[in-house]
Amino acid sequence: VTMDTSKDESKIAELHAHKECVSFCRLVHHDEVIVTASYDRTIGFWSSLNGEKRQTLAKHSNKIVACCVNEKNELLLSASWDKTIILWDMTTGQHLWVQPHNTLVTSCHTNGQHCYASTTDSGKYTLWDSRSRSEIASKEAHATTITCCRFSHNGLNLCTCSMDRQACIWDVRMHRKLLSLGGHVNIVSSCVFSHNDHRLCTASWDKSLRVYDIASGAYRLEGAVVLENHDGCVSSCDFSNDDSLMVSVGYDMGLNIWNMNTYQLKSCFKGHEGWIQSASFGENKKWIVSCARDGMVRIW
Repeated sequence: VTMDTSKDESKIAELHAHKECVSFCRLVHHDEVIVTASYDRTIGFWSSLNGEKRQTLAKHSNKIVACCVNEKNELLLSASWDKTIILWDMTTGQHLWVQPHNTLVTSCHTNGQHCYASTTDSGKYTLWDSRSRSEIASKEAHATTITCCRFSHNGLNLCTCSMDRQACIWDVRMHRKLLSLGGHVNIVSSCVFSHNDHRLCTASWDKSLRVYDIASGAYRLEGAVVLENHDGCVSSCDFSNDDSLMVSVGYDMGLNIWNMNTYQLKSCFKGHEGWIQSASFGENKKWIVSCARDGMVRIW
């Protein structure tokens, strides 16, 4: 790990985490640990204080394109182009379950309890029970590749977004579509619910983010709030725990922080030397962790 000594006070540290693209990063355990996943087929656990590698998980035979962490149960789910998802015990580092798919797996997420979702390039999502390690339900959700899936924080709904330029919200219990959200003019790459589940944000290759007030339904009359500052595809977005801020990253190697009360740009950071794949807030908004195709992980 390299501690930053430049005049840019926003960048705290950079971690040479992987030799290939880092597709996922997350601060866990009260921001003391960074979890990363990479195209090099491994998952890493790192100290956020000194950069020391604590653990490496390796079983996939192709790129790891997505991960999700269930801190409550100390479980991690990884999704790979080897057409599998793997459930891991974060305490022991052992894999608990390997589930093959018929096509490429593109995304995965957890409801924070025992339900997990995986999506494929065929446009289908599948729900899994981590206790019985069996399929709960499967749904043909989109006509083409699903790029991302995210549960609402109450665990009742699942959002899927796709190369078909749509984002859809599904009732997890009834397995029916509740909403279909359009507006983007290119691939919808990512989606995330606010922590109070009142808003949904989508990110797109059309260089924009769209914020939908799904609690009031105001977007039906007023349209979604459109956020634009990126000079290229937007890869990912994430709300802070109190929903007051949002971070977005993308192809332009910029990390944008938005004030979600005013929907105005608050800050823009630069430092990566490759397409930023993902970014997320720490527990108390003090830190943001980001990862990119340059193999680097940065703390801001």
